[in-house]
Amino acid sequence: METAPANHQFQFQDQYENTYFLHSSDHAGLILVSDRLQSGGDFHSWRRSVRMALNVRNKLGFIDGTVPKPPDNHRDAGSWSRSNDMVATWLMNSVSKKIGQSLLFMNTAESIWKNLLARFKQDDAPRDFEIEQRLSSIHQGSMDVSTYYTELVTLWEEHKNYVELPVCSCGKCECNAVSLWERLQQRNSVTKFLMGLNESFESSRRHILMLKPIPSTENVFNMIAQDERQKSIKPSSKIDNVAFQTSAPSDYSYDTQSENTTFAAQHHNNFKAK
Repeated sequence: METAPANHQFQFQDQYENTYFLHSSDHAGLILVSDRLQSGGDFHSWRRSVRMALNVRNKLGFIDGTVPKPPDNHRDAGSWSRSNDMVATWLMNSVSKKIGQSLLFMNTAESIWKNLLARFKQDDAPRDFEIEQRLSSIHQGSMDVSTYYTELVTLWEEHKNYVELPVCSCGKCECNAVSLWERLQQRNSVTKFLMGLNESFESSRRHILMLKPIPSTENVFNMIAQDERQKSIKPSSKIDNVAFQTSAPSDYSYDTQSENTTFAAQHHNNFKAK
């Protein structure tokens, strides 16, 4: 008598749903970030990277206090203690040796995190000024469009850490202030990107500024990058053209126009001029 094959159903289970879960790769020698914290100058990017690494492992609660220590007689007391010590070890592994020594005798990962915040999260004004100064002076120069755009995006994203969006406190706001603010920031970013381009993109720049609505920063970058690629395509040399025409049948003619289709023609389907 044959038995019907079992209907195996595999369901994915996220083991990290249990905040105390530690994978075999979550060992005490783990370094959360590639660049260890050395000083306050790189603290904001370091903090962002550490929080992301802990969030992946569902361990943020051990540094922000949302997973408090249970009573000593609680069944989770041992699990909490092991997880807390592991997170504390990861934090110390992710800072310089000198900074790590000052954290060694703190009992919880939360106390270590708060100490680092108090020590290195200083007034944001100097760094904010430095970023603004860099943004006002950066130009494409010898960089290709992709490198120039990447530098701008890096500065913009870091700058967001220092600028708080306006939030309605009355609870009755219907003017979409946040959305309007984001649109303004988007327009400013497009303007800055275009301003810093080399003069060889002047015609492309004028065309984009005439579009309505102004495209997003990503779309503007794609337009300029496409223009850059077409500019890099050089027409065949005169000698090659002569040789090709000599060997080709006389019934064919070849367009040796050196310029490609104009920038405006490439993108007229996506945007309308003002």
